[in-house]
Amino acid sequence: MSNKSAAFLPKLEIIIMVVFFLAFTFWAISRCNATREKYRQEAEAASAEEMAEAEQAALAAVDSIEEEAPVEPVGAVDRGTPLFVTIDGLNMRAEPTLNSGIILRLDLYEEVYFQNEVTSFRDSISLGGIMAYEPWVKIKHRKGRVGWVYGAGVHYYKMKLPGVR
Repeated sequence: MSNKSAAFLPKLEIIIMVVFFLAFTFWAISRCNATREKYRQEAEAASAEEMAEAEQAALAAVDSIEEEAPVEPVGAVDRGTPLFVTIDGLNMRAEPTLNSGIILRLDLYEEVYFQNEVTSFRDSISLGGIMAYEPWVKIKHRKGRVGWVYGAGVHYYKMKLPGVR
């Protein structure tokens, strides 16, 4: 009987240790989750405070800009995104229509600057060998003139529009 008792005791110790280990693991995980939630709430509160401060700073900056007259350094020009003319002799017009007056005639590969305006409508225009269906794009010329060109006539890369005479 003493052999059975001696063999049973180590098994009981192992079972107690496993139960203790599992209890400790569950307790540690719950503490980590509670701590994680606390940090998340603190981060959200800090983020909300930072956003409120940034908004107040932006409003103050806008107010100060409105009070001061903008001063541009000599030779500084806000150009915009560069585009290149893809059609030789492209007309820059005062308004986004074919009936509008021509401001400038642009050379192939000439650099112009996108002014972040595109018409909500598209026109279908024959460009010699191809038929294009594009919107009009507002651009600024290096000489400072601002006007509209047909969207097929400009591109982000220097290239000649294929099929155009």
